[in-house]
Order: sequence, then C-alpha cells, then structure tokens
Amino acid sequence: MADCSNYDNDMNAFMYQIYAIDVTDWTNLWLYYAVLYDTELGYDYLLVHYSWDRLNWIPLEYHEGYLGGWEYPACPITKSGNTLYLRFQFYSDYTQTGYGVYLDDIEVTGDPIPKPNLF
Repeated sequence: MADCSNYDNDMNAFMYQIYAIDVTDWTNLWLYYAVLYDTELGYDYLLVHYSWDRLNWIPLEYHEGYLGGWEYPACPITKSGNTLYLRFQFYSDYTQTGYGVYLDDIEVTGDPIPKPNLF
C-alpha cells in the first residue's frame, strides 16, 4: 500500500446511497463487496449497515486491523421491507492511524420471487 496517505484522527465518515434498491420482487438477499483495510486495531473500524427506512440501521459487518489483501465478504440480508438502503461507516479515535479502508465491487443480489401462473 505505497503512496497512500493515512486517514485523519477523530473521523466519523459515512458512505451511503441516496436512492433505495427496490427488492419488492426478490428473496434470499445477499450483499457482496470487496474490502481492503489498514486501521488501528481495537479503535478504528468500518461498520456495514443496511436499512429499510433510512432511520433504523441494522449492523451487518465489522472490519478492523490490517488485512494484507482484498477480502470478499458475502453477507445475508434479512428481508423485512421492499426498499433497501446500504451504509458504510468509518470511525477513528484520536490517536494512531493507518492507510484506511478501500471498498470496491459493491453488489446486492437475490432470487426473483416467482410470479403466479394465472392460467
């Protein structure tokens, strides 16, 4: 991880989507993404959340410490609505920093709900 700057102390940064993902016709939802991180173990971390209303956020994953390469989490999402929102939150305390967190290839998948055969 050469030629990278460290993140700031006392961060509470969010990356989230503005528009919902319509999952009305989906079941068996999964979140896939690639993550690479170098943070102060025990103090600085990435939280991954999802929500159905953008008010109540459900924790899904937690990443901290040093990862020497890309990781590819596969996270099941419990469906309890039809509009899905994602949020990635990075927090750092007041001392020591690393290179930070890098995300790529964020994808939500699911199985289509079969339509009833009316004939």
